[in-house]
Amino acid sequence: MGYELGKNIGIALKISDNYHSLRKGIRRIKKVSEPYIKSTFYIGSNCAETEVLGVRKYLRIYGTRFSGDIANDYIFSLYGKSGKDCRTEAFLFNRKDLSNGIYSGYTVPVTIVMKKSTAEGEQNESPFTEFECDIYINGEGVIGSIPLTEV
Repeated sequence: MGYELGKNIGIALKISDNYHSLRKGIRRIKKVSEPYIKSTFYIGSNCAETEVLGVRKYLRIYGTRFSGDIANDYIFSLYGKSGKDCRTEAFLFNRKDLSNGIYSGYTVPVTIVMKKSTAEGEQNESPFTEFECDIYINGEGVIGSIPLTEV
């Protein structure tokens, strides 16, 4: 993912015109990299010829609903949505890389897929429900810095 992200990964999502840190309610963030492979089989050959066409990279987020937090509310609202509704930008950074109130990292276009959730109106009426979502990285991104007050 263009910028080295370790266990102190920070994610700020662009919601409207501002970036909001996705931290409250997040239990675990897992980096995933999956190759997209094309295999060609030839008559008379027992083995296929395999080529890696690309790599899909994403962040798997495990969390608990934290109502009232802008970023948490945003990803939770994506449950059942598709297409352009699920696209935004993310600023990915190391939470320990703070200099004069500014974090260094990179901005990248993303697609957010809300996979599992206890949607409103179901039997569980608790404001704290579990969720799982994937944030797909759609490009290399641009290295830069932004001030974040809610990390």
